[in-house]
Amino acid sequence: MRTLTGQESFRDDLRRATAETIIMIGRFRRMHRADREEIKTLRRENADLQAKTRRLVVELRDALGVKPAPAKKVAAPEASAGAAPGPCTPPARPRGAPKGHRGNTRSVPEEWDERIEVPAPGVCECGCTQVVETEGMDRKYIEDIPPVSRKVTLIEYRRSVCAKCGREIRHPAAAGPPAEIGSNLAAHLAMMRQAGVTYRKLAAFCTETIGIPLTPAGVLGVVNRVIEAKTPLYETIGSVLPRQDVLHGDETGWKIRTVLYQAWIFCNQDMAYYHVDRRRSREVPAEILGQDYPGIVVCDFLGAYNQLKTQRCLVHFTRDIKKEREALPGSVQLERFEAAFWDFIEHGEAVVLMAPGEEQDAAAALLGKELGKIARMPVTRGRGETLRKRIVRYHDEMIRFATVPGVEWHNNRAERQLRPLVIARKMSFGSDTQEGARRTCVLHSVAETCRLQGIRPVDLFKEGLAKGRPDDAPLSCQLTALLRC
Repeated sequence: MRTLTGQESFRDDLRRATAETIIMIGRFRRMHRADREEIKTLRRENADLQAKTRRLVVELRDALGVKPAPAKKVAAPEASAGAAPGPCTPPARPRGAPKGHRGNTRSVPEEWDERIEVPAPGVCECGCTQVVETEGMDRKYIEDIPPVSRKVTLIEYRRSVCAKCGREIRHPAAAGPPAEIGSNLAAHLAMMRQAGVTYRKLAAFCTETIGIPLTPAGVLGVVNRVIEAKTPLYETIGSVLPRQDVLHGDETGWKIRTVLYQAWIFCNQDMAYYHVDRRRSREVPAEILGQDYPGIVVCDFLGAYNQLKTQRCLVHFTRDIKKEREALPGSVQLERFEAAFWDFIEHGEAVVLMAPGEEQDAAAALLGKELGKIARMPVTRGRGETLRKRIVRYHDEMIRFATVPGVEWHNNRAERQLRPLVIARKMSFGSDTQEGARRTCVLHSVAETCRLQGIRPVDLFKEGLAKGRPDDAPLSCQLTALLRC
């Protein structure tokens, strides 16, 4: 009986231990499964963080202007004796023009103002002095400006007396200080200011080079006088913007007393309009172009343009793909995604060159399907997925250039027009007042619009500033007529 009792007790202990072991194994399996899922999640998060870190490194390198270190080249193994030589790398093309290439030179002027005749050489290279002058000659044209010097003009305004009341009548232009800056210098100072030269450097230029003493504040007053005279032209440019079929829009930062504002640009092949505003929202385009603007705006993917009929800039999209490829250099998916998108742009350009008709409409429809296939391509997680979803959202706004004449697939025009303002920002760091920011917009708008219309800005700036001479501003009238036609 004791033996049987001991066996039963052993069996009971064995069953209990087996049950506990099974319970512990199940618990360990659940823990292992949970740990495995957690490891997968951590690996995925780690990969995302590494991609984000590489992306931030690329952005920081671009911001600092630091070029990445070149990859180390692995030396090719030396060929064994008797082995056939492998393909050698062709030598790099030497820098500079090829041998025998004749560089381009300035074109020969059709007219000249002064002629100088230089006598023939009296000594030969061999040392002989017995030379005979011939009829042949070599011509060289020197393009220069006259010596810059101060010119003072005295203008005497005659007075009159009213026969009725006996009051002395003076000419309105005679009011103000007795000595002023003339229209030529004022126009050139405005042009140099629009090119990004600071007021202090302009004052030094006038004082040291021309001989007309001016302070930075004096230059500011002269330039402001030019700007105020051309403000009506600025308002005319803004009034004709809503009637344009196609416009390019962009914006960049502009500080006013260290507070960040936005400098907006709306332009096309005929005009350029600048505007500084605190907001970077949809209200600004609506106020400038109107709530129901019927035309098309070529722009980036900023949400402020969503209420407009737009063509999104495809160059911005390719830049984002390039940045993501730099952050993930080994991604085959991004490489295929980028190649497919560039093929889409190339095919779109081919559609634009086709004659209008059914064939072009069919090609445009195929182009839309091609973009839809790109939106379904597999891409990397994170930023790559965001770019793919962007195609889905802006599908119609990315192929409009192929269906609407005059619409470009890039926004290079607006970026080029913003460049003078960006250069001025580097020199001035913005404006001190909102009125100064407005004057900057007037100056750049009028100057850039003149260039687009084939009018010399310096000639237009001179109009209306000459004292004592009749001036009906023919260039201003011509520019206004060109804008309103």
